[in-house]
Amino acid sequence: MHRDHWEYRAAAEFFICLNQRKVSFQRYAYRTDHYGYVRDFKVYECEDCSDCPLRTQCTTVELGKNRKIFYNPVWEELKQRARQILTSETTATIYRRRKIDVEPVFRHVKALLEFTRFRLRGLPKVATEAKLYFMANNMRSVPI
Repeated sequence: MHRDHWEYRAAAEFFICLNQRKVSFQRYAYRTDHYGYVRDFKVYECEDCSDCPLRTQCTTVELGKNRKIFYNPVWEELKQRARQILTSETTATIYRRRKIDVEPVFRHVKALLEFTRFRLRGLPKVATEAKLYFMANNMRSVPI
């Protein structure tokens, strides 16, 4: 029961869940991730989940507590932009070409040459190792 399927009323700033219960804005919350970046959220909480027939499908929170939603407007807008880019016709054309041009090369290098991970460490050594594998792949297509 993801909140994307719920109705949102921006003027009053609340969601309507699938059981027609009001999920209203409660407060702002902040979290710092392990990179040190502070993320701000809007916290919404359902008015009453105690006798909801959809409770087991909607939430895993213990009895006596209500479903909460943590909504990050910046993150949601970035996801929407990425979704629009990925579903555009230009991007679809690029991905169709990638399946033909690039993916067979990686399949061959991974499956036949058994190159599934780098064996060396450090950027110069990894770059050299990758060049050797792809040079071997290019030699496969050269007629003798």
